[in-house]
Amino acid sequence: MRKPFQIPVRTLLLATAVIGFLGVFLIWPIAHSFQRAMTDEQGFSLLYLKALFQEPRQLEAILRGFMIAALVTVACFVVALPLASVMARYRFPGKALFSGLILVPLILPPFVGAVGMKLVLARCGALSTLLMRLGWTDHPVDWLGAYPLLGVILLETLHLFPVLYLNLVAALANIDPSLEEAAANLGASPGRVIRRITLPLVSAHLVAGGILCFVFSMLEVSDSLILAQTETFYPITKAIYTLMEGLENGVNVAAALGVWAMALLASALLWASCLLGNRMGQMFRAG
Repeated sequence: MRKPFQIPVRTLLLATAVIGFLGVFLIWPIAHSFQRAMTDEQGFSLLYLKALFQEPRQLEAILRGFMIAALVTVACFVVALPLASVMARYRFPGKALFSGLILVPLILPPFVGAVGMKLVLARCGALSTLLMRLGWTDHPVDWLGAYPLLGVILLETLHLFPVLYLNLVAALANIDPSLEEAAANLGASPGRVIRRITLPLVSAHLVAGGILCFVFSMLEVSDSLILAQTETFYPITKAIYTLMEGLENGVNVAAALGVWAMALLASALLWASCLLGNRMGQMFRAG
């Protein structure tokens, strides 16, 4: 007769501590945000959630935040895919050093890069000073003031592409080269080999890295506050920060914005999971 399974006391205490920590610092704040977004003086209400779509400025913040996250994710793919392909499949002098330099943005805090980019691209910054000394312009140019969206996308891409790069390098390194060689020997073009062999095999890592880039980009606040200080540039993170600091009912409106941001991120995650599931099903059927 088997003895009943017993959980060690030490393991039980550790699990209880972890659950309690997550409950206090994760579940409770999220529940409180939902409570502030869905209640008013009379009790339960969807007033604040509905008001976001009636207020053009807040609706613009939601759409702009989603747009920034999407563009940054695409830019990360553009940067990370070629780098991962080269680093996983070729050997060249200085590869170890170059591989380490690629990961430097993961070490730097986001606001450090934002301050550095502002010193270069802001009015009277290093770029404007250089152009004036070369005689290409006779007055300082505020690049960040003229193109705040571009500055935020460039900086967030610089910070986040190593996340996708690490996923892709690990995936490409585990692909059996004989699969791609067999497809090429059967007459498949390089583009078709990538579409039919390489991409399906790394799809899980692509989705995982893309989701991380999308989520981190949409929730990044320091870049918008430091780089884009104009009133016309108003992404969702900057809107939440401004509302928390200003209006009388700002906390409720900020909580409503946070709820919509979580809904967008959850929808993106669900869509990616369904896409990955369909792709995996196709791979098993093809096998």
